[in-house]
Amino acid sequence: MLYSCCVFACRRARRLLTWQRRRSPRCLGQRRTRRLVLLAAFISLVLLFTLTPILPTVKYVVERLDIRCDERAARHFLTELCANYTRGDITGSLCPALCAPQGVADTESFQHLAMTSCLSHGNKIVLEMALTRSDRPVGAGQDADDGTTVQTVILKAASHSSDGDHQKVAWPPYDVLTHKNMMEYFGQVLDGIIAPRHIDLSILYEFLVSFRIFPAKAAPDDVMSKARVASLISLMRQDEFMMLLLLRSSGAVPKLVGSCGHTYAVSSVSPSSFDNLLRSPHIQWRDRVRTALGFLDLMANLSATVHGPLHLCDVKSGNFGVRKLERCHGRSQSPDSRGNAKDDAKLQAVCDGYAIQAIDVDMVFYERHMQRILGQGECARDDDCSFFDCTAHCDTVKGVCQGARTNTNIQAVCRKIFAGYPGLTGLLWNAPSRVKQPLRNALLECAESRAVSSSERAVGKIRQLLRTELLAVP
Repeated sequence: MLYSCCVFACRRARRLLTWQRRRSPRCLGQRRTRRLVLLAAFISLVLLFTLTPILPTVKYVVERLDIRCDERAARHFLTELCANYTRGDITGSLCPALCAPQGVADTESFQHLAMTSCLSHGNKIVLEMALTRSDRPVGAGQDADDGTTVQTVILKAASHSSDGDHQKVAWPPYDVLTHKNMMEYFGQVLDGIIAPRHIDLSILYEFLVSFRIFPAKAAPDDVMSKARVASLISLMRQDEFMMLLLLRSSGAVPKLVGSCGHTYAVSSVSPSSFDNLLRSPHIQWRDRVRTALGFLDLMANLSATVHGPLHLCDVKSGNFGVRKLERCHGRSQSPDSRGNAKDDAKLQAVCDGYAIQAIDVDMVFYERHMQRILGQGECARDDDCSFFDCTAHCDTVKGVCQGARTNTNIQAVCRKIFAGYPGLTGLLWNAPSRVKQPLRNALLECAESRAVSSSERAVGKIRQLLRTELLAVP
């Protein structure tokens, strides 16, 4: 039976082929071309609808793998850095710990800094380091006592050193570089970032002394060494370092730990825990709510810094880290408070939260810098005036972008983090049925409203809904 079917199919195919050969070659070629075009269009549509949802995920994986990261090149970078330190060309608080022989701690601070993994080696060098501290020197062959602690820090630097392509900060215009005029120049550079306003340079001076950029005991007119000047200028040429310095006491960014030459280290706040919260369908709803409240707190913090509001122009999950903490949302925890077990459980749910920190602030700007960026381009429509997640209006009469930003940080967060986009479900999009629709309405109002006042009202609704969710019985 099977043999008969195969024979029949072969005969039909032969007859069809013979019939096609008798037809005009031109007609046959046109039909083949038409079929190929239709087939290509069909395959394109299938690929479009199949791959579009996973493109953000593919992009995320590529970013996380960071194929540019070469551990051998990273170790070579550290070797050159230490060679510069040994020659006396650079200085910094972490240089002794970083450049001490392997297994031997810095004899002055009892610290040792070693690379554990290479995170990025592209335009910015990002290395994960283990900072070991001890109550006494720990040398090769010696066992660390109970006073030894190991802290994970992130070492960062621009790919170019102080004599590279960073020409925004010129060499100080002084014949003699003293401690006094170098601090004055440092203040002028800060004024260019945050707009002229009073900055207590004495506090910054003490902070830079802790980094060994300035000596602890020096007269204002003492001449700075070339190593100190070169290290300070190379740090001043990196926007992220300057921003971390200005925000060092805000809690919105990781803590600066130290520096060596043009490199600087910050406390480790991994983005992986936040990525898990955002992408995993198995994370509990309450953890998502706590994280969202932490995001709202961060946005409020960045909108009211000591030096004015900050603009976040690159809002994506990889630029934020999360850490667990205990604090209360909208309610004080008093040791004298009395209540039943249910109330105590609710209070604990309210007080357990997550702190969100901006771990990559290369695209974070104060008002003056933001206006300069948004107002420098020519345009024909508003879309031509967008700078990543920061938008501005186009003056179609003059054909130039206006400098004022038209959206807000929280609008970008509502759109890209809370609500999500095709291929990536937002942190708050799949809420329980009891709150799903009102929360989605508030998220869409927050993300899409053109009026800032409407967006702020939507944020108030979101915060209230999230607080109510924390108090809801699980």
